[in-house]
Amino acid sequence: MSLFFCQNLILIGFIIITPIMRVPGLTKYLESFKIIMGGFLIGVWLFRRIKCKSGTIKSFKIKNPFDLWILTFLLWGIITSVSSSDVITSLCVLSRHGLYFLYFYMFIDFIENKEVLEKIVRIMIILGAFVAALGVMQYFLVQFRFFESMERFVIPAMERGFNPIVERGSFRMINYRSVGTFTHPNLFGNYLSLIIPLATWKLLSKNNRGKQLLLIFSLFVMVLGVIFSLSRGSMLSVLISFSVAIFVFKRKTIRWSFLLSIIAFVLVFNFFDLTKDLFRFDSGTGRGYIWAGAWQMIKERPFLGWGLGTFPMNFFSSHGFISVPSLNKLAGEMVYLGGGVSFDTLIMWLGAHNMFLNYSAEMGLIGGIMIYVFHYIYFKEVFNILKILPDKRLRYILYALAAAMLGSMIHGFFESIVMFGSMSVSPIFILLVSMTMVIKRIAITGNKNVG
Repeated sequence: MSLFFCQNLILIGFIIITPIMRVPGLTKYLESFKIIMGGFLIGVWLFRRIKCKSGTIKSFKIKNPFDLWILTFLLWGIITSVSSSDVITSLCVLSRHGLYFLYFYMFIDFIENKEVLEKIVRIMIILGAFVAALGVMQYFLVQFRFFESMERFVIPAMERGFNPIVERGSFRMINYRSVGTFTHPNLFGNYLSLIIPLATWKLLSKNNRGKQLLLIFSLFVMVLGVIFSLSRGSMLSVLISFSVAIFVFKRKTIRWSFLLSIIAFVLVFNFFDLTKDLFRFDSGTGRGYIWAGAWQMIKERPFLGWGLGTFPMNFFSSHGFISVPSLNKLAGEMVYLGGGVSFDTLIMWLGAHNMFLNYSAEMGLIGGIMIYVFHYIYFKEVFNILKILPDKRLRYILYALAAAMLGSMIHGFFESIVMFGSMSVSPIFILLVSMTMVIKRIAITGNKNVG
């Protein structure tokens, strides 16, 4: 069995296990298992780079525009961690960022050619459809009691017997929010919003009617999954992805099909009476209040920030909780956090609900600026690659990756965990960036494994 086959097998396994956050009796071990599996992958990668004298090792001769950004981020992270309000926490979070950066280089090296790249895209679409289907089943089971025989397999124990209309004092939950294989609907929606663009552009590149119908069905299920997650940032991300397709393609039939998709998106909301939740501004996390508090934290320590990973503890120590009704609403989230997540853990998950504010509060204004610079580098690179990329199918994949990244950036204005926040979504985000660099290498070398 060749090393190439082994590394691809482990890589596919890692991609498959990444979105899984709940396994009965094993939930609390999953994140550690993912870190160990990722570490094993990195070990295989390093062994391969030491062992081999040719092949993809030479691909690093191609200029990677993120090298300087990553080095700057890590150095600044060390400086801000030393002055952090909790040095140990900040260094731990920084080390996790370092792990993600290693994933970035590892993915570039493991995806050796166009065939491997397209195989990974197919696997991600199939996996995304499966995760979405589970979330759709959860929603219909809880809201309408469909698929009741499947309840013990698809509904977390804490959610079984859940009443879709619950009133306790100031807390009222009208609509259930699907979580799929995740522990929170926002993570579920975030994951699907990264996969949907790949399925969209894969559909546009296919001429086979059977494959088109299969992709349309997969897209439909994934979009339903995003809708039933009630993650507004994820919905906006998906709409942006569709918008990119509308404006990139000049054929009116394709434009109309995507316009109709957006209209159908709105109709589904009206059919399931979800619009009141889409436009809810009194969410349990109180974004307006948290944004104001985050800005106050930035003004107090604008240069070095409070330290990576310390936003929740510093925010709540200075500003307290939003209100008793909001506390009740947040406690209500415990209903659909399967696996018995403690309230203390739930509090620590809360960031600034804005990726740029969160990094500015934790790493100073320079940290927030670096996140903007990351996206600037990425989109500049996409435009440069398009100038030299003749392969139509690869252009479709590149459009998909750019659409996902654009949607992710917009999503970042409403959520803190979009880029480097979760072991169940962040590796996928990193993988998309790595795939972009792989396409650059293929465009320059003509699908060869050397630089």
